[in-house]
Amino acid sequence: MTKEKVVVKINGAEYTLRGDGSEAYLYSIASYVDRMLKDILQGNPMHSNTSAAVLTALTIADELFIAKQKLHDLEKEINIPREREVQIKANYDKLKEAYECLSKEYEQYKNESSDSSLNLKGLEDTNSKLSHELEIKIKESKRLEEELNKVKLNLKESDEINKVLIKKNESIKTQAMEALIEATTLKKEIKEFKEARINSKTV
Repeated sequence: MTKEKVVVKINGAEYTLRGDGSEAYLYSIASYVDRMLKDILQGNPMHSNTSAAVLTALTIADELFIAKQKLHDLEKEINIPREREVQIKANYDKLKEAYECLSKEYEQYKNESSDSSLNLKGLEDTNSKLSHELEIKIKESKRLEEELNKVKLNLKESDEINKVLIKKNESIKTQAMEALIEATTLKKEIKEFKEARINSKTV
Protein backbone atom coordinates (compact mmCIF):
# COMPACT_ATOMS: atom_id res chain seq x y z
CA MET A 1 0.00 0.00 0.00
CA THR A 2 1.38 3.46 -1.01
CA LYS A 3 2.02 5.80 1.91
CA GLU A 4 0.60 9.32 1.62
CA LYS A 5 3.02 12.24 1.86
CA VAL A 6 1.94 15.74 2.83
CA VAL A 7 3.59 18.96 3.99
CA VAL A 8 1.98 20.51 7.03
CA LYS A 9 2.61 23.57 9.22
CA ILE A 10 2.83 23.28 13.00
CA ASN A 11 3.40 26.53 14.91
CA GLY A 12 4.58 28.17 11.68
CA ALA A 13 7.16 25.50 10.84
CA GLU A 14 6.76 23.13 7.92
CA TYR A 15 6.98 19.38 8.40
CA THR A 16 6.70 16.52 5.95
CA LEU A 17 4.33 13.77 7.10
CA ARG A 18 4.13 10.31 5.59
CA GLY A 19 1.54 7.74 6.66
CA ASP A 20 -0.97 5.05 5.71
CA GLY A 21 -3.93 7.37 6.21
CA SER A 22 -5.43 9.73 3.68
CA GLU A 23 -4.20 13.30 3.18
CA ALA A 24 -7.22 14.61 5.06
CA TYR A 25 -6.37 12.34 7.99
CA LEU A 26 -2.72 13.51 8.07
CA TYR A 27 -3.77 17.17 7.84
CA SER A 28 -6.26 16.68 10.68
CA ILE A 29 -3.50 15.22 12.91
CA ALA A 30 -1.18 18.12 12.12
CA SER A 31 -3.97 20.62 12.75
CA TYR A 32 -4.73 19.00 16.12
CA VAL A 33 -1.05 19.15 17.22
CA ASP A 34 -0.70 22.74 15.97
CA ARG A 35 -3.80 23.86 17.85
CA MET A 36 -2.71 22.16 21.12
CA LEU A 37 0.82 23.60 20.87
CA LYS A 38 -0.53 27.11 20.33
CA ASP A 39 -2.91 26.69 23.30
CA ILE A 40 0.02 25.75 25.55
CA LEU A 41 2.11 28.73 24.34
CA GLN A 42 -0.82 31.09 24.81
CA GLY A 43 -1.44 29.69 28.28
CA ASN A 44 2.18 30.31 29.28
CA PRO A 45 4.21 32.58 26.94
CA MET A 46 7.37 31.80 28.96
CA HIS A 47 7.53 28.36 27.41
CA SER A 48 10.04 27.85 24.67
CA ASN A 49 9.04 26.05 21.53
CA THR A 50 10.89 22.95 22.77
CA SER A 51 9.21 22.87 26.19
CA ALA A 52 5.84 23.63 24.58
CA ALA A 53 6.42 20.73 22.15
CA VAL A 54 7.27 18.42 25.07
CA LEU A 55 4.14 19.48 26.99
CA THR A 56 2.11 18.98 23.83
CA ALA A 57 3.57 15.49 23.44
CA LEU A 58 2.80 14.70 27.11
CA THR A 59 -0.74 15.99 26.77
CA ILE A 60 -1.34 13.97 23.61
CA ALA A 61 0.25 10.90 25.27
CA ASP A 62 -2.08 11.35 28.27
CA GLU A 63 -5.07 11.60 25.96
CA LEU A 64 -3.82 8.51 24.13
CA PHE A 65 -3.54 6.48 27.35
CA ILE A 66 -7.00 7.62 28.45
CA ALA A 67 -8.38 6.69 25.04
CA LYS A 68 -6.66 3.28 25.23
CA GLN A 69 -8.12 2.67 28.69
CA LYS A 70 -11.58 3.59 27.46
CA LEU A 71 -11.05 1.32 24.48
CA HIS A 72 -9.96 -1.47 26.81
CA ASP A 73 -13.04 -0.93 28.99
CA LEU A 74 -15.26 -0.94 25.92
CA GLU A 75 -13.62 -4.15 24.72
CA LYS A 76 -14.31 -5.72 28.11
CA GLU A 77 -17.92 -4.58 27.94
CA ILE A 78 -18.14 -6.03 24.46
CA ASN A 79 -16.49 -9.28 25.58
CA ILE A 80 -18.94 -9.73 28.48
CA PRO A 81 -21.89 -10.26 26.12
CA ARG A 82 -19.67 -12.52 24.01
CA GLU A 83 -18.74 -14.57 27.07
CA ARG A 84 -22.42 -14.65 28.01
CA GLU A 85 -23.22 -15.79 24.48
CA VAL A 86 -20.64 -18.58 24.77
CA GLN A 87 -22.11 -19.60 28.14
CA ILE A 88 -25.66 -19.53 26.78
CA LYS A 89 -24.57 -21.61 23.78
CA ALA A 90 -22.88 -24.12 26.10
CA ASN A 91 -26.06 -24.33 28.21
CA TYR A 92 -28.11 -24.70 25.05
CA ASP A 93 -25.89 -27.56 23.88
CA LYS A 94 -26.32 -29.27 27.27
CA LEU A 95 -30.09 -28.80 27.16
CA LYS A 96 -30.17 -30.07 23.59
CA GLU A 97 -28.18 -33.15 24.61
CA ALA A 98 -30.48 -33.71 27.60
CA TYR A 99 -33.53 -33.31 25.32
CA GLU A 100 -32.14 -35.88 22.88
CA CYS A 101 -31.50 -38.31 25.76
CA LEU A 102 -35.05 -37.77 27.04
CA SER A 103 -36.42 -38.28 23.52
CA LYS A 104 -34.58 -41.59 23.25
CA GLU A 105 -35.83 -42.64 26.69
CA TYR A 106 -39.37 -41.64 25.69
CA GLU A 107 -39.21 -43.70 22.50
CA GLN A 108 -37.81 -46.63 24.48
CA TYR A 109 -40.60 -46.20 27.03
CA LYS A 110 -43.19 -46.16 24.24
CA ASN A 111 -41.78 -49.39 22.81
CA GLU A 112 -41.65 -50.97 26.25
CA SER A 113 -45.20 -49.78 26.92
CA SER A 114 -46.34 -51.43 23.69
CA ASP A 115 -44.67 -54.68 24.74
CA SER A 116 -46.09 -54.23 28.22
CA SER A 117 -49.59 -53.94 26.77
CA LEU A 118 -49.17 -57.33 25.15
CA ASN A 119 -47.68 -58.72 28.33
CA LEU A 120 -50.52 -57.15 30.31
CA LYS A 121 -53.10 -59.02 28.20
CA GLY A 122 -51.29 -62.27 28.89
CA LEU A 123 -51.04 -61.42 32.58
CA GLU A 124 -54.74 -60.60 32.72
CA ASP A 125 -55.59 -63.96 31.13
CA THR A 126 -53.28 -65.74 33.55
CA ASN A 127 -54.76 -63.80 36.44
CA SER A 128 -58.28 -64.73 35.34
CA LYS A 129 -57.28 -68.38 35.14
CA LEU A 130 -55.60 -68.27 38.53
CA SER A 131 -58.60 -66.48 40.03
CA HIS A 132 -60.89 -69.23 38.73
CA GLU A 133 -58.59 -71.92 40.12
CA LEU A 134 -58.40 -70.05 43.41
CA GLU A 135 -62.19 -69.90 43.61
CA ILE A 136 -62.34 -73.66 43.08
CA LYS A 137 -59.69 -74.17 45.76
CA ILE A 138 -61.62 -71.96 48.17
CA LYS A 139 -64.81 -73.95 47.59
CA GLU A 140 -62.88 -77.19 48.04
CA SER A 141 -61.31 -75.82 51.20
CA LYS A 142 -64.74 -74.87 52.58
CA ARG A 143 -66.07 -78.35 51.76
CA LEU A 144 -63.11 -79.98 53.49
CA GLU A 145 -63.56 -77.68 56.46
CA GLU A 146 -67.22 -78.70 56.73
CA GLU A 147 -66.26 -82.36 56.55
CA LEU A 148 -63.58 -81.79 59.18
CA ASN A 149 -66.13 -80.16 61.45
CA LYS A 150 -68.45 -83.14 60.96
CA VAL A 151 -65.61 -85.53 61.77
CA LYS A 152 -64.77 -83.51 64.86
CA LEU A 153 -68.43 -83.60 65.88
CA ASN A 154 -68.60 -87.35 65.29
CA LEU A 155 -65.40 -87.80 67.26
CA LYS A 156 -66.84 -85.75 70.06
CA GLU A 157 -70.02 -87.83 70.03
CA SER A 158 -67.96 -91.02 69.84
CA ASP A 159 -65.86 -89.83 72.72
CA GLU A 160 -68.96 -89.18 74.79
CA ILE A 161 -70.38 -92.60 73.84
CA ASN A 162 -67.03 -94.14 74.67
CA LYS A 163 -67.08 -92.48 78.07
CA VAL A 164 -70.60 -93.84 78.72
CA LEU A 165 -69.52 -97.31 77.61
CA ILE A 166 -66.47 -97.13 79.84
CA LYS A 167 -68.66 -96.18 82.77
CA LYS A 168 -71.08 -99.04 81.94
CA ASN A 169 -68.16 -101.42 81.60
CA GLU A 170 -66.79 -100.34 84.97
CA SER A 171 -70.26 -100.84 86.45
CA ILE A 172 -70.56 -104.29 84.89
CA LYS A 173 -67.08 -105.17 86.17
CA THR A 174 -68.09 -104.07 89.65
CA GLN A 175 -71.32 -106.04 89.47
CA ALA A 176 -69.43 -109.09 88.18
CA MET A 177 -66.91 -108.79 90.98
CA GLU A 178 -69.70 -108.52 93.52
CA ALA A 179 -71.45 -111.53 91.95
CA LEU A 180 -68.18 -113.46 92.03
CA ILE A 181 -67.67 -112.65 95.70
CA GLU A 182 -71.27 -113.57 96.45
CA ALA A 183 -70.93 -116.83 94.51
CA THR A 184 -67.70 -117.65 96.32
CA THR A 185 -69.34 -116.95 99.66
CA LEU A 186 -72.35 -119.02 98.69
CA LYS A 187 -70.11 -121.85 97.53
CA LYS A 188 -68.25 -121.70 100.80
CA GLU A 189 -71.50 -121.78 102.77
CA ILE A 190 -72.74 -124.76 100.74
CA LYS A 191 -69.50 -126.57 101.37
CA GLU A 192 -69.72 -125.86 105.08
CA PHE A 193 -73.35 -126.98 105.14
CA LYS A 194 -72.48 -130.27 103.43
CA GLU A 195 -69.62 -130.88 105.82
CA ALA A 196 -71.91 -130.18 108.77
CA ARG A 197 -74.49 -132.71 107.54
CA ILE A 198 -71.83 -135.35 107.06
CA ASN A 199 -70.53 -134.80 110.53
CA SER A 200 -74.03 -135.00 112.03
CA LYS A 201 -74.73 -138.31 110.33
CA THR A 202 -71.50 -139.76 111.56
CA VAL A 203 -72.36 -138.93 115.16
